[in-house]
This record gives sequence, C-alpha cells and structure tokens, in this order.
Amino acid sequence: MSALALVAHEFRYDQKQFWRDPASVFFTVMLPLIFLFIFATIFGNDEIESLQVQTTTYYVPAIISLAVISATTQSLAINLVESREGGVLKRVRGTPLPGWVFIAGRVGNSLVVSALMVVLVAVIGRIVYGVTIPTETLPAVLVTLAAGAFTFCCIGFALTALIPSEEAAPARHARQRLIRLRRFRMRRRRRRPRGWNRCRTGSGSTRNKRTLNGGSGGGGDFLTNSPMPCSCMRPG
Repeated sequence: MSALALVAHEFRYDQKQFWRDPASVFFTVMLPLIFLFIFATIFGNDEIESLQVQTTTYYVPAIISLAVISATTQSLAINLVESREGGVLKRVRGTPLPGWVFIAGRVGNSLVVSALMVVLVAVIGRIVYGVTIPTETLPAVLVTLAAGAFTFCCIGFALTALIPSEEAAPARHARQRLIRLRRFRMRRRRRRPRGWNRCRTGSGSTRNKRTLNGGSGGGGDFLTNSPMPCSCMRPG
C-alpha cells in the first residue's frame, strides 16, 4: 500500500472516530454555534462605534476563530491524551504504521473539521443575521485560516506532553463523569433488595431520621445516619 493510501485510510478512520463521539461533536461543532446564537441574540442590534459595524458582523469571525481552535488545539489535545492514557499510542507504535501517517491523519481530520466549521458559521451568519461576506479578500482569509489551523494543530500536539492525565482534559473528563454516574445508578438498581419496590410503594416506608439508637421517631444510627429497615426487609 502506498503512502498516500495509508494517509487516506488513516484520515477516514479519524473521521469516523470523530463523528461517532458525541462529546467531540458537541464541544467542537455545536458549542461554537450555541455561542454565536447567544451573543447574536443578545447583542445583535447593537453597533460597535469604533468600527462602525454591527455586533453580529463582529461576532461571526470571532466564532470562526473559536471553532478553528476547538477543532484543532482542543480536539487534538483531548483525543491524543485519551489515546496515550489508554495505551493506544503504544499499540500503534508496535504496528508497521509509520508515525507520520498517524499524525497526518489526525491533522487532516482537524483541518477538514475546521474548514467545515468556517463554512457553516459563515453561512449561518449570512442567512440568519445578514452578515456581509467580503469576497474580494476571501483568498487571503482562506490562506490565513489554513496557516492558523496548521499552527493550532502543532500547539495541540505540544500540549499533549504537558497534560499529565486524562482527567485534566475538561471535555473528556465531564463526559466520563456522566458515564460513571450512569453506571453507578445502574449497579445500584441491580443491587436493590427484593422488597425494595414494595417498601417504597407500600405502607411500611423506610425511616431515616437523625435520632439516637432506640430514641423516638424510629431507629437509626445517629453517627452514620443509616436508615432503619422496614418490616418487609427485616429477617424472620
């Protein structure tokens, strides 16, 4: 297989991995659009006197810059740290895949997502908010965005060495906390006693009061605040 075919195969794999990850899609694609809608809705009718432009015209290129940074620096740093902590990078090094092909696939994926976000934000700004797109300076803008995206990709690779663990990546850490909370609730439902549903719906409800053992208001441990089991859960 030629080098170009290897890069194309790695690029397709990175594209599938990105679009199948809800956290990456939200923080890279949806979050800049949410910021655009919020800022344009709140400050859309205002005008920046020093520049003589509407705030929507000012926010569209700002959100484009944010989207490019999210698709390059943030996405690369988070995904590479996750792969490093999960042992994926070590296993990749044990395969015949050249290292530059792996890097080219990641960079190509980030550049394509950046270009998609530039077009998407510009089209939304044009259709929804009537922002004028300067066609005479469009080639210079595209060259600047390409150079900036490539530079931010390099920064993302450099930040990977500075991030100590996967928990330090905010987007991935928030997603993992939600997954762990969901798994904890599922395990808790499986471990409930047989009479749990009858206790909650029947007359003998679980009592949980901060009282001394043997005190009024039902039993319960004052130090640990453990509930007193109802009659259906008592042995005998």
